[in-house]
Amino acid sequence: MEAYTIFAKVYDEFMRDIPYEQWADMICAYIENINFGRKAILELGCGTGSFTKCLVERGHRVKGMDFSEKMLKYARRKLPRVTFEQNDIRAFKSDTKYWVMVSVCDVVNYMTDCND
Repeated sequence: MEAYTIFAKVYDEFMRDIPYEQWADMICAYIENINFGRKAILELGCGTGSFTKCLVERGHRVKGMDFSEKMLKYARRKLPRVTFEQNDIRAFKSDTKYWVMVSVCDVVNYMTDCND
């Protein structure tokens, strides 16, 4: 993940054509359809918080988690009231229960074996 140390400052520009809003609409519709309501969402691999922002704008409480502290630096600037945690999503433990966990973009590409 060292690449994201450098890439973090241009990540949002590089991803400007990603349909985060449409993805958020679909995911939020699914959440409402299964009657989870407005419960806590954990976004795994949140990067700079662009998708996190879409979920927050739709009224959800979201916590973002990413391996890259540099990416989280930009997420915290974008959403100062949201909690972001630097952690490896393959091995984290939490006492908090989340009704929904989401992960968009390339996060699963970094899971390179069955143990991940």
